[in-house]
Amino acid sequence: MDLSGSWRAAPLDAELNRSGADPDLDDSGWNLVEVPGHWGETPRYQHAQGPLLYRRRFVHEPTEPGKRSWLSVEGVLAQSEIWLDGRFVGDTFGYFVPHQFEITEALADPVEHVLAIEVSCPEQRDSTAKRSLT
Repeated sequence: MDLSGSWRAAPLDAELNRSGADPDLDDSGWNLVEVPGHWGETPRYQHAQGPLLYRRRFVHEPTEPGKRSWLSVEGVLAQSEIWLDGRFVGDTFGYFVPHQFEITEALADPVEHVLAIEVSCPEQRDSTAKRSLT
């Protein structure tokens, strides 16, 4: 399943940091951001320094018995934390290779799911101490 397209996004603050992964959170008033793409391509967030929380609702039938389901996250610049239906899935660092997480158990139920991804790209101020390419 391809989850490219419009995602809801909002700047992460202390309150959203606590509640942003909750599947019941009302994100209907959040701005739409296209994925793949950078939040800076969205006029509302063109000057945002991040982090931003992205959310996407999707429908997926339960995984068939004996089969496994994987979430592949590609090209997140540069760090992320990922939740599915309010449960922490994992984190990523670097955007050169896909990051994969098994989500078979998480897709067992219900049919509608909420994927929440906190995305940040910390500024590297000291070029002599860089540990990552951005």
